[in-house]
Amino acid sequence: MKALSFKPPWGYLYATVKDVENRDWPLPRTFILPQRIYIHQSKTWESGHRWFPDEPFIRDCIPLHRQAEIMDHLTWMCEAYKHQQREPDILARVWGIGAIIGEVDIVGQVHTTDIGHPATKSPWFVGSYGFIRRNPMLYEHPLPCKGRLGFFEPEILDITT
Repeated sequence: MKALSFKPPWGYLYATVKDVENRDWPLPRTFILPQRIYIHQSKTWESGHRWFPDEPFIRDCIPLHRQAEIMDHLTWMCEAYKHQQREPDILARVWGIGAIIGEVDIVGQVHTTDIGHPATKSPWFVGSYGFIRRNPMLYEHPLPCKGRLGFFEPEILDITT
């Protein structure tokens, strides 16, 4: 199964509440829809948005019945990142930073010109292309893994050693 890497906390949000992933590039021509992929959360935090719990856009996009749970997790993940940057093993195993954190089915793609498509009305869709997801599954225990740009075949690290 292929993986797609996300800067924190976008991977976590895509595995929980974010229904569209924004990219500047389309799905590869060889990408068969629907397709299940791993969600990899990179070690590099999204620049300019380092401490997301203070970001009103994020809070406003999360359904009310999940806001407390999601915002709580984001707050703890941000704090862990601030204080444990020199402990990548803890960040990967506990917070999923530098790890596979879940899976989703990519079921479609939209472009900014696809006016009228329901996905273009999602508050999460702000890019040139949007990868529409269904059936998200967040892992209870993240799997440490090195990421890459684009879709890639992950080499999941042995966590038993």
